[in-house]
Amino acid sequence: MISFNKEAPFSSQDIWVISQAKYIDPSTIKYYGLTQSGHVKEYRISDLARYLLNPNSIEVKRKLVEGEVSYQKPRSESIKEKIKHFFAPFMKNPTEVKPMVTESLSPQYEVKTSSLKDAAFKDHLEKLYAQLRPYDPMIKRIATIDSSKVGDIKGICEDKGGVRTWLNLQGPVEDKLKYIAHFILKDVGVVLEKARLSEGLFEMSGFDFQKYNPIHSYKVIKFLDNGQQKACVLNAYNKIDFWIDTIDLLHCMQLLEQSIRENQKFRDSLKLCLEGKATPLKMLFTKKFEMDYSQSYLPQIYKEVFKNFNLGSDKRAVVINSLKNLQFCISFNYIPHSSLGEKKFYTNISIMHDFKALEPLKNDLPQLYSEINKRATLSEGGKFYLLDSIKGCKDEY
Repeated sequence: MISFNKEAPFSSQDIWVISQAKYIDPSTIKYYGLTQSGHVKEYRISDLARYLLNPNSIEVKRKLVEGEVSYQKPRSESIKEKIKHFFAPFMKNPTEVKPMVTESLSPQYEVKTSSLKDAAFKDHLEKLYAQLRPYDPMIKRIATIDSSKVGDIKGICEDKGGVRTWLNLQGPVEDKLKYIAHFILKDVGVVLEKARLSEGLFEMSGFDFQKYNPIHSYKVIKFLDNGQQKACVLNAYNKIDFWIDTIDLLHCMQLLEQSIRENQKFRDSLKLCLEGKATPLKMLFTKKFEMDYSQSYLPQIYKEVFKNFNLGSDKRAVVINSLKNLQFCISFNYIPHSSLGEKKFYTNISIMHDFKALEPLKNDLPQLYSEINKRATLSEGGKFYLLDSIKGCKDEY
């Protein structure tokens, strides 16, 4: 059961992620059916954070773009092979797999309407395509396939970013062929294990941004259990809704919150999705990102700082070198809707810098160190500040 409390700490903001932690009475944790040792912290998270942290499966829409038919390959057999096949059912471990040949079922006609803003124009184009659909050679080919010779049929789906994945179809061959014929070039439901596709990478198309409500909040409890940090999300009845896979995910939520507050471009990209003006794709949290800065290319924050402090080239070089260390990247990519139907992929990146990287400058450049310290925010994952904001665009694939 999904439930929420109307106690959001940032109800006046367009979008938020996670509140500051507060300590609560350790004895109250027993009411949640938990045991603990040490301090207990409570947070509030938003709809967005709940989606990202939830380890349960999600359903997303993918366009069915192709079908692949596997046929059993006919072949002439020697007398020895025929005898071998005759006795195969009586063998303990028959391992031979019949060779297969495949055929691709790809539509010839396609009208791309996913990025159109004008709903009436989009509907008109889709009706035209529906009238042409029966004449597509692929539809005619499906009608001629001998299902008795088919070994298997799979679908190939494509997300908005052009990434293709297999779609396993259920049922007899005839039903699979009908499914391909009916749903080709249409959106179909695909179940993913969870929103987190891999370490740090999240599927964002499963989150309904337009249903996001900043008033909704969910309680998170973090505590020590036998020396191990654990965290769970509670429902409205103060029962465990789900466990958070790792505490690092909470730290990512805190950095995402900081990025939204401090990076206007990043915040605006999310707002486009909230307003139904863009389609979300993926969000990535990673330490494996190294933006290399130089005297000629500096992030805006250090351009400002260098103006205020008269530093020689040697000291500037030391500062610039420290910027390469301990970077943490949060990126969000999406497709803005276009009145012309053109598809461009935008990515907004927040480069967060761990303040620890500036520790070697503390004694030699105390004023600069102090200035950056004022801009850094302390969270349980460390002390970070927004080092740089990058926005990129790629045309349709």
